[in-house]
Amino acid sequence: MNNSRLILNGSFRRKIIVLFFCLILAPFLFFSYYSYHQSTKGISDASESFYIAYFMQNRKNFDAYLDGLNNSINDIIGTKQLQQLLDTKPQTPEEDSNVAVEMASFIYQKQLLLGGAGAFRLRIYPVHLEDYPTFTKNLDDGSSLAEQAWFRDEISHGKPTWRLFLPQDNPSFYPTPLITRMKQFTGLYDNEPRGIIAVDILEDQMYRFVTPPQSLKGQESFILNDEGHVLSHTKKELIGSNINSAALLNVIKQHNEGTEIINFGNSQSLITYARLTDEPWVMVSSIPLATLMSPIQEITKLTVVFVVAYIVSCVGVIIYITLHFTNPIMRLVRSMRKLEQGDFQTTLVQTNRQDEIGWLYNGYIQMTQKIQQLLQEVYVSEQVKKELEFQVLSHQINPHFLYNTLESIRWKAESHHLADISEMVASLGNLLRLSLNQGKELTTVRRELDHLKAYTHIESARLDRPLRVVVLVDEGLMELPVLRLLLQPLVENAIHHGIRDQMDKGKIVLTGKREGSQLIFELSDNGKGIPEQVLQQIHDGRIGEERSGARQGVGLWNVHQRLKLYFGEEYGLSIVSAPMEGTHITIRHPILQQDTEIK
Repeated sequence: MNNSRLILNGSFRRKIIVLFFCLILAPFLFFSYYSYHQSTKGISDASESFYIAYFMQNRKNFDAYLDGLNNSINDIIGTKQLQQLLDTKPQTPEEDSNVAVEMASFIYQKQLLLGGAGAFRLRIYPVHLEDYPTFTKNLDDGSSLAEQAWFRDEISHGKPTWRLFLPQDNPSFYPTPLITRMKQFTGLYDNEPRGIIAVDILEDQMYRFVTPPQSLKGQESFILNDEGHVLSHTKKELIGSNINSAALLNVIKQHNEGTEIINFGNSQSLITYARLTDEPWVMVSSIPLATLMSPIQEITKLTVVFVVAYIVSCVGVIIYITLHFTNPIMRLVRSMRKLEQGDFQTTLVQTNRQDEIGWLYNGYIQMTQKIQQLLQEVYVSEQVKKELEFQVLSHQINPHFLYNTLESIRWKAESHHLADISEMVASLGNLLRLSLNQGKELTTVRRELDHLKAYTHIESARLDRPLRVVVLVDEGLMELPVLRLLLQPLVENAIHHGIRDQMDKGKIVLTGKREGSQLIFELSDNGKGIPEQVLQQIHDGRIGEERSGARQGVGLWNVHQRLKLYFGEEYGLSIVSAPMEGTHITIRHPILQQDTEIK
């Protein structure tokens, strides 16, 4: 017993500790983590928004610069002077010398114009170098030009290209990294290649489009081509090399611009990139996340200190809860287990504690007393129920006994030649049989009309005056199911409250027809009408409140309520009546299937 008690206590204590950590410590830890995460995300988002906006503007400027450069190159190619100089091969040394002088002068003039666009140098090469020996000889790199791979490539494919030239290629000709736009051109009036134009641009001129206004620690900005070849870089020694980051290459191949956090170099970095519109280049900037997050490092350290202090405080609170709340609750649990086994004699005593534990104790004691009281009441109720059931059984009347008795009375009346009594008894038997309807709520239109016929026959005999009741119902409706006791109460109301005072002139007309999914009965009489007060009581559902005098309208209200109860608000009675002008009642009843049953 002691061992089980220890296990139970320990289990409850563990639950309290886990619950305390889950409800108090865990949210604090989550909030700390969430705050740090949101701070990091906020700084990252702000940086992403700034750099992507900056890159979009720089890309626009870069595209405009390159478009302007291409337009200038096309203007030079379309110059009539250049076309004439390279259109005809010099035939004499003198012509060759003149062409060389004019070409040098032309290049010098156009280079001055391109210098305003940031061009470092303009070069023009004839496609057939051997046809222009003097001009070719004066070129700075002309000694081996025909043997250089880039020249042969330009001659062979003829497409505009960008090439990167480094000092190690030719220190005297390329003193600094140059990015060159090369384009082969043809004659204006034929498709024959004339020459190659090359515009050298300083790498620094390109780099200014990717350099940020203020560089952060560890930030790198560079330009790549589609193969990952570095064209411009913060670190000049990396120009001409391939970027060593598969993650970066994968990102820039999938999207044209954006920001991503990837492993770049030796750390997580925020990468911002934008692909140029018309050239196969990508502008890239990388910033280590550690640089971006440095402002919140102190906050992180302070958060750790708070977490440690908070955990220590939580442990103290848990010890206090364990000492002051566990044992009283466990005593209550043991008492509840006895209650589960049917022992309602609690051993707990009411406490004077004014906290939740005291309320729990006192509430539990009151609950057990209330349960005992309710059990006693249930026992008494069961006894009363059995007595009532016995009384109901003892007062039941067998309907067949009543039918047989009425049939015996009718037979005796016939044997004594009392036809009126025989007919009344027969009608009463039919009325009783059709009213009970074997306990079913639904009958047919035919049976309901038979019930109405039996009732009017009895009323006519009872009043000793003929009743004029005209029934006009379509034969096709006779077998449709309808609610029992639907028509008789309405005809009864029309007789006793409508035409009774003028039987010789009174007339009741009942019609029946189908309208869509509804069965419509209309009952009209030319009696004295229904008083406005009674109509209002029927509408408000206050029929039967006045005990004095005849309660007119009870039958109408009952039929109306039964239709709404069984079939919904769209069904029921519509009554139009005026004093001394008669009453017109419309009955709306749904068309039901033959096998429909309701309870």
